[in-house]
Amino acid sequence: MVAVSAIYIWTTAHVRDELKAISQNRTELRAFADTDRWRVYLYEETLRRGLTYSDFRILREVVQCESSWRQYRSDGQVIVSSGNIGLAQINRFAHEAVYQSMRLDPEIPEENLSFAIYLYERDGLAPWRLWSGWCWLPKVEKFL
Repeated sequence: MVAVSAIYIWTTAHVRDELKAISQNRTELRAFADTDRWRVYLYEETLRRGLTYSDFRILREVVQCESSWRQYRSDGQVIVSSGNIGLAQINRFAHEAVYQSMRLDPEIPEENLSFAIYLYERDGLAPWRLWSGWCWLPKVEKFL
C-alpha cells in the first residue's frame, strides 16, 4: 500500500507541475496547436483546389519564411507588418480590393491561407519573391 501511495503522490505532483508549466506557456501551446491545424488546412485546401503535393510544400515554405506560422502576436492581435497581414503576409495595399471582393478576411488564418493559395494560382511566387524569396527559394527549387 505504501508503494501505491508513493506512486500516486509522485503522479499527482508530476501532473500538477505539468499543468503549471502548461498554464505558464499557454500562448506557446496554443500557437503550436494552431500551427498544426493551419498546416493541415493548407494541405487540404491546396489539394482541394487541384494543386499538387509539391505546390503544398512550396506554399508551406513560403508561410514558414513569411511568418514562421505565426498569425497572432503574444497579446492576441493579428500580426500586421508594413501592411502585410498574418500567416502569408498578405499585403493590404496590393490585394485589399481582391480579397474583399472574394469576401475573405486575411486576419482569419484559414482565409489568409486561402487567399495565399489564390495568389499562388494566379501569380505563382511573385507576391513573395522580393521579400522572402531568399529564404524559401533554396528550399523549393527542386519543386519548380
